[in-house]
Amino acid sequence: MEALSTLLNPKILIIFGIILILGIVFDIILVKIFNKWVEYKYKELELKKYDIDIHLNVTKDIETRLDTIIESCFQEYSLMNLIYKTDWYIKEEDEIKISKDICALVSDRISPVMLQQLSLYYNEDAIYDIIGKRVYFKVTNFVIEHNKTSL
Repeated sequence: MEALSTLLNPKILIIFGIILILGIVFDIILVKIFNKWVEYKYKELELKKYDIDIHLNVTKDIETRLDTIIESCFQEYSLMNLIYKTDWYIKEEDEIKISKDICALVSDRISPVMLQQLSLYYNEDAIYDIIGKRVYFKVTNFVIEHNKTSL
């Protein structure tokens, strides 16, 4: 009984409460410091991610790389979808579908770094339009050549 009365002593309860409150405050401060550190590291990584862009010399080589990606996607699409249709006359609807499919392939493949480089060379709002037109010209040339032999 004496031990229980000692634990229920108001002075001991106040000291225990203060220790508990100090522990909670200390935990809150540690969490805030940790969150600030994580935020700082995240921003540091973001800066490093774009560090490569700062040191790039954007030249006409970017157009060649874009054409290479478009050509690669066109070749892949041709092998997967068009190679077995040698006697097939390509209509306008088919041409539009081919263009859309290849544009989707190019959009999936183009890297964020290359998009950054293109936005340094072209107007950022026009990049997808430029890609679409290049794909359209590639597909139109293919359709013209293909339909000549299909007639």
